[in-house]
Amino acid sequence: MVEKSLRLMRSDLLNRGVVVATDLAHARPAVSGDCLAALAERERQVLDQIVAGRLNKQIAAALGTVEKTIKFHRGNLMRKLGVRTVAELVKLAERAASPR
Repeated sequence: MVEKSLRLMRSDLLNRGVVVATDLAHARPAVSGDCLAALAERERQVLDQIVAGRLNKQIAAALGTVEKTIKFHRGNLMRKLGVRTVAELVKLAERAASPR
């Protein structure tokens, strides 16, 4: 019963683009425009600024908010996209944006 519930939860998470793995050291999200489409509008705005190389303080000023809020959005981005570093986040965004 528990295993069936876990399989259903895993299937649901995968359908929503969430990375699920038993060994997180080897987990890599699939890169597609869909993974970025799942982001909230503000998260996408923050991601664009991060990819442009701006600091949290600069992003906050550009978006009319405070640095703590940007850190919150950046954390959500990284969690949703299954990355651990800002460098991985930028690589993922660039691969998803590049034409195939």
